[in-house]
Amino acid sequence: MREALGFVLALAGLAGVLGAQSPADFALRLEPAGTTGALVVGSWTIDGVQGWSYGVCHDPEHASLGDCVGGSYPVTEVCGGACPRLACPTDLRTIKNGAPPDFNTVNVYANGVVQGVVLDFLQAQTLPMTTRMELLRMEYDLRAPWLNLEFCATLGTPTIDVVFVVGGQSFVPAVQEKLGRPYPDMTLRLAVLTEQGKEAVEVLLDTPPKESANGFSFGLAHDAAGVKVADVVPGAAVAAAGGADYWRATVIEGRGATVGCVLDLEPEGGVFRVLPAFTLGQQIAVAHFALADGAGEAATTVGFSGALGEPPVEILVDVAGESRSPFLGDAVAVSVSSKPPAADFIRGDANQDGKVNVADAVAILRALFGGGTKLAMIEACPASADVNDDGRLTVSDATYELAYLFRAGPPIPAPFGACGPAPEGSALGCERFRCP
Repeated sequence: MREALGFVLALAGLAGVLGAQSPADFALRLEPAGTTGALVVGSWTIDGVQGWSYGVCHDPEHASLGDCVGGSYPVTEVCGGACPRLACPTDLRTIKNGAPPDFNTVNVYANGVVQGVVLDFLQAQTLPMTTRMELLRMEYDLRAPWLNLEFCATLGTPTIDVVFVVGGQSFVPAVQEKLGRPYPDMTLRLAVLTEQGKEAVEVLLDTPPKESANGFSFGLAHDAAGVKVADVVPGAAVAAAGGADYWRATVIEGRGATVGCVLDLEPEGGVFRVLPAFTLGQQIAVAHFALADGAGEAATTVGFSGALGEPPVEILVDVAGESRSPFLGDAVAVSVSSKPPAADFIRGDANQDGKVNVADAVAILRALFGGGTKLAMIEACPASADVNDDGRLTVSDATYELAYLFRAGPPIPAPFGACGPAPEGSALGCERFRCP
């Protein structure tokens, strides 16, 4: 069937014979279809189109057309759903007075797909000019962060040209170069990360195809005298790779910190543990910031630096023993506060024993008059004793709780029943609470 495809297209197209038309008269493009699909669309500015052929190539390491690979699908099958990865658009199913074309074959290879179409063997019908005709839909299994496709004339035996046919002559169309995003360069990026109510900075690594990382080094610099680096710890991607055999984070007072990491110093069986290739957003480090002294708040800008340390620590990523100078993302703004993070709590559980009962009302009353064994707990989480959520601690909180417990009074506002955060706009906060 594949040989027949090449023969029919050569016969109908007389490939390589160019007429007065130019590539601008014909166009092919690829459009995304859902998250893993692509649609081939054609257009032409002249009447009389009799057929076409093209190939669409992909990297088999990054995408696949599944069980369809190796198949050759004639018109009745490609339009009949024989390959679930291919779909015959409505345009093509009704192209010839409501019927499919006389010849429409799709061949699927490990690295691409080709389509050849001849509208009418008797040449009694041709296609008028059109700004859009949907030719084929493909649905891929992805093995990489995104799908990259391009038109090509390298598939098949013989190879199938990218052409349109008019009057028995073939014309090379203008084609969209690619569908998809460029493959990533080796890149280090920063992002603000909120941990336990405070902002930290995560360092993210993007790796290109076929370049896994065994280690890295960099400096992080900040520009505010009132801020210091508390620590820099390995990120989730390092932990997922089995941890680091060497990790060194050095804080440079008033300036920032440097980091050096080697994942694997003694590979088992000669195979190194690495951060995988062709992966975006691998969290390799998390830097925590704090106020340099005193209470209050401060803001700073954090960015990469290759000028910190003695000698200065370079910004690099190790790939199989060779250093790569990565592209660097922009600096980020970080806010630092001495205010402790807000804790989750249970409203009404003033004594923090995991239960809401009469003992909580008693604890509230004793605390209001400056005593009781639960005073420190209520002071650490006044929101838990603000039973009616009016932003104040008064006798009414105890009576509200007693009415709820014994007199079918109104419900206790959230968070109630399980630990949760204070609703937005709550006047009283919670620094420490012992959740059950």
